[in-house]
Amino acid sequence: MKNKKVIVLGRLKSCFFETMAKKNIQIQQWDSRTAIPEEQLRQWLSGAEGLILGRGSGGRKKLTVNGQLLEMGPFLKVVAQDLAGYDNVTVRDCTDAGIPFGNAAGANAESVAEEAMGLVYMTARRMIEAWNFVRDGRWAAYAVPPEGVNLMGRTAGIVGIGAIGQAFARRAEASGMHIIYHARTVHPDAEGHGWHWRDMDRLLAESDVIVSATPLTPATHQMWNRSCFQKMKDTAFFINVGRGGCVKTEDLTEALLSGSLAGAALDVVDPEPIPPDHPLLRTGRCIVLPHMGSMTEETLSEMSRETAENVLEGLKGKPLPGIVNPEVYGTEQFKNKWAGEGKND
Repeated sequence: MKNKKVIVLGRLKSCFFETMAKKNIQIQQWDSRTAIPEEQLRQWLSGAEGLILGRGSGGRKKLTVNGQLLEMGPFLKVVAQDLAGYDNVTVRDCTDAGIPFGNAAGANAESVAEEAMGLVYMTARRMIEAWNFVRDGRWAAYAVPPEGVNLMGRTAGIVGIGAIGQAFARRAEASGMHIIYHARTVHPDAEGHGWHWRDMDRLLAESDVIVSATPLTPATHQMWNRSCFQKMKDTAFFINVGRGGCVKTEDLTEALLSGSLAGAALDVVDPEPIPPDHPLLRTGRCIVLPHMGSMTEETLSEMSRETAENVLEGLKGKPLPGIVNPEVYGTEQFKNKWAGEGKND
């Protein structure tokens, strides 16, 4: 693969760069915490065969990959993202340009599920309030600490029963919780574990803990809104480890302030980053983390390894292990990109 050039925007783990070096692939990397200037991006893409999006690829916001950007790279053979989610990528535009797009799906399932379970414990047992209780000297003054609830025997309702949802379900079940879930269709693997499908209204009514693990799509955009929150128990806790845009933040704030919900914990939020003076943070009932569900050494390394595999296969014209748009391989645009080149072994 000598003389192949790929552009890396953002940060990846060292295993990615080591793999590229072994294959003599040239790397141009933009790892500043500010977005790459458009003219520089245009110049870099003009001769690149691969575009890789790592963490912080667009500065404070992820770089948007669409038809306009892809036109800057006439020789692009592959686009890969070092993440599971890809709401910043217009997949149809990649397909129309004949470019396979791959992500690192599933690599973060266990770490995100661990974090989600931790958020459930923190919320149910009011651990942040308890820490503030100690820090502020109220324990020393013999005040009564916050009173939480047990999880044993309660019901966890999971919306989105993919890899993350299933990994969370195993952990919640180990804590003695009953598991129900909602997805577009009944999931055979979930049913085999004794986890039962519910329609959305029934799930909201039955659940003591509701976990959102859905991607952001037109169908899920702001799906968590006033109507949903009003159907939940006023003792329920809402956990979001999917995407911030799935929640209408002002409606969640209202539900917490009105007592319609007992509490919430979010790894993802809209907007990101959330301003420190945002009303949601003033409710006293919501924990917000800085979108860090995947931020473990093991998970980040695995995501970078999977990204490297996507890039290597893409530069050979072979199917990406993490392909998002498999239909691209049947397009004339894809075939034209490889016409006269042949595919490398």
